[in-house]
Amino acid sequence: MEDYRRRPFEKVVRHQIGVRRRSLQMSGRSNIVPRWKTPLYGLALAFLTIILIGTLLLMLPVSSSSGLTTNFLDSLFTSTSATLVTGLIVVDTSDHWSNFGQFIILLLIQIGGLGYVTGLAVILIASGRKVSLNQRKSLRLVFGGGRLGKIDLEAKNILLYSLMIQLIGAVLLSLYFILNEFDITESSWNGIFHAISAFQNAGFDITSGNSISTYRSNGFVVTTITLLSFLGATGFNALFALIIVRKWRPLNLDLKLVIFGSFIVAVLGFLGILISEWNNPLTFANIPVSQKLLDSFSLAIGGRTSGFTTIPMSELRDYTLFLLAFLMAIGGAAGSMTGGIKLGVFMIMIFTIWSTLKGRVGTVAFRKEIPEPQVRRAFSIVALAFLYINLSSLLLSLLEEQPFIEILFEIVSAFGLVGLSTGITPELSILGKILLIISMFIGRLLPIYIALELARRERNPLYRFPQEDVRIG
Repeated sequence: MEDYRRRPFEKVVRHQIGVRRRSLQMSGRSNIVPRWKTPLYGLALAFLTIILIGTLLLMLPVSSSSGLTTNFLDSLFTSTSATLVTGLIVVDTSDHWSNFGQFIILLLIQIGGLGYVTGLAVILIASGRKVSLNQRKSLRLVFGGGRLGKIDLEAKNILLYSLMIQLIGAVLLSLYFILNEFDITESSWNGIFHAISAFQNAGFDITSGNSISTYRSNGFVVTTITLLSFLGATGFNALFALIIVRKWRPLNLDLKLVIFGSFIVAVLGFLGILISEWNNPLTFANIPVSQKLLDSFSLAIGGRTSGFTTIPMSELRDYTLFLLAFLMAIGGAAGSMTGGIKLGVFMIMIFTIWSTLKGRVGTVAFRKEIPEPQVRRAFSIVALAFLYINLSSLLLSLLEEQPFIEILFEIVSAFGLVGLSTGITPELSILGKILLIISMFIGRLLPIYIALELARRERNPLYRFPQEDVRIG
């Protein structure tokens, strides 16, 4: 039987909503924006355009070392991997591609790695236009903080400092190659390519096709590339804070979460890899302790973000692969060159669980309470990422005859834009490669979708429904 006592209330609410909508429309302040005008769709369209242009260029005979046309799928896969700074490959970068093809890959890495924030900075520098308030809010969400009034200036600083760091890395690596291996031209090209690939966390290499395993015992090369990867994955707000502020107390909550999370994840990853591989005869068992420490350090940093590693993934134990998959899913900081769910999201999840266990109503971290909408968005990113990784791993296991841990590892590597591989990627079927391409694209856009699109849609409600408890235990 209908409850007539509720009808007056519902009529009043509908009337208030109608009045609110009409007033917004009459005042010209309606927040309804066409989807194709939102930052997310513009970003997706930009990535698609760059990927397609890169695919066509890589298909040219001049792009391959053999002088033959590369097939569409391999070109598309390589272009997607380079543009989305992943590093997964289906053909060997050093052998298959000519110098022109490698230059195209490097150009795609640089354009894709600069991404949304610094891409806008280039436009600002070229045109001198001011950034609107909505654009500033969007930039701050992707950038990982910053003041609204100076967010465009900070975006320009990202561009300048990123180029400076890459230049320093290129000079260091080039000098090493000149003094020890190649002539000036080849050494300069190798230094520039690997400095950009490491800082952008792309993971492409043109020395041997085995990442940096050739330089496994060379502390200078391994440390330089690992530090470049770390700088690219940390985010510039955190780097500026460490360089300029150098004090913990004045930092805002976002920077504290990133810095603390980077330290905790790096240390736990280092110790986990060191312990799990200590007695593995294929990796650590027969090498000095100093080499074990260097390998663990490189894999804990590069294995989480850039994909540069001194050890073939096929030689690692299964539980080490699972640990690396966990690290790859976390990724780097917001506004950095990396993928994954991001360090800030991971730390929000950890502090929410900790606050719940302590009986607190809100999420508290470093004596600050995190707004509830951000907590919901963070858990949405984690839940959607977990759901996609599991479903796509299940689908790929149905398509391919490969061990499940290796399939899971490839999916997480693609989703996290890392590029580590157990070696099965070139052996995948057409559908398997297409699934990895989709995974790379979703891994790049999913966190931005939650940060930008859902934040844009959130509105203060005119009314709230009654609360009622449900059983959860």
